[in-house]
Amino acid sequence: MKICFVVFNAYPVVEPNAPGFFGGSETRAVTLARGLAKSTEHEICFIVQNPELKQPRLIDAVMYIPWCDFWAETREHVAEHLDLSVLPGIRFKRWSWKLLWEIPLLILSNPWRRKHRDPRRKSQIFQQINADLYCGFGINPITVQTVYNAKILNQSSLLFLGHDMDLDERHHPESDYISPAGERAETSYWVLKNADRIIAQTESQQQLLKQRFDRKSMVLLNPFDLEHWKNQASRGSLINPWGDEKYVLWIGRADAFHKLPARFVELAKKCPSLKFLMIMNPSDPVVEQQIKQNRPENLKVIDTVPHCEMPGVFRDALAFVNTSTQEGFPNVFLQAIASEVPIISYEVGKEFLGNSRAGVCVQGNVNDASQLLIDHSLKAQTDSQFAFQFLTDNYLCASICAQLDELILEPKQSA
Repeated sequence: MKICFVVFNAYPVVEPNAPGFFGGSETRAVTLARGLAKSTEHEICFIVQNPELKQPRLIDAVMYIPWCDFWAETREHVAEHLDLSVLPGIRFKRWSWKLLWEIPLLILSNPWRRKHRDPRRKSQIFQQINADLYCGFGINPITVQTVYNAKILNQSSLLFLGHDMDLDERHHPESDYISPAGERAETSYWVLKNADRIIAQTESQQQLLKQRFDRKSMVLLNPFDLEHWKNQASRGSLINPWGDEKYVLWIGRADAFHKLPARFVELAKKCPSLKFLMIMNPSDPVVEQQIKQNRPENLKVIDTVPHCEMPGVFRDALAFVNTSTQEGFPNVFLQAIASEVPIISYEVGKEFLGNSRAGVCVQGNVNDASQLLIDHSLKAQTDSQFAFQFLTDNYLCASICAQLDELILEPKQSA
């Protein structure tokens, strides 16, 4: 069987020199693709969009194929730099000189391109690849287009749910709701109803999907490639910006609706005797500027770190902090556990942290979070050895990919 993964921003996960930013969805998709290629006879390919990739390239038995679509690339670049959710006004997220010609071009060509606005449109690359199964991650225009093209080609589609916002109850055909990420409710609803199969990360996602959209799903835990992680860890690490001192670590993107990095700044201010490191992918320039202006002296901010250097980043951490309001399942939890780093979560993963003994959920209380760090009680409330065994028992890539392979080989069933 030929299986095609479609996640545009995934290439930097496998190519450290490639520009761009990646997160949990990209890491999850690459891990699954690599795992299936290693453990099954399936032919695995991966559609990505990156200026570094001009021709198809085979990496770890997965063929990475460049997406070439001028209008899609132009629209995406403009969307990355402009906040269009405030229409009819416009707010710049960040500046690029390319906007000087991209914006006029899109405006002038608008009448001709009206039929292309809806992501449910035919794209030649899917016909060229001619896969038996197309896999999309999260609710976004690329996943919508992936499911649509699989449908018109009479091939199967598999939707992997990402953030809990994918299941917002406002996703329905009559809604004019637009998500903070800019996704229209009507197309979000369409992909949830038309994907042949759906993978949830947690039981709560599975329940919400059934309750709100009357769709069945399979819960598939996020895969962790421990062998690959260890191999990366042996190659060295990022130079610690604090020298030989350990730091409290935060990883995410600059946004004010999901990751909430301002919470980490507040925590650093409450713990002046400790060092803090924030790896913050640029997203919202307003949030990014506020963080960098308001950070205390004991907090350093780095824009991005190559995926291959993440084991070294965790190796120098004394704790990992997650400040998100909601998530499907944070991949960084598994990275922290593999590195024997205890976790403080503000809101997400309370049950997981309890079952794994990997950390503590403070339910949004910054005072509780700071106390865990200041009096060193976090380590006393966690068990790194138990957590590591919990990881190997439940999240290893080979086991997760075997479960996914069983689902892939099952005949189609009704929703």
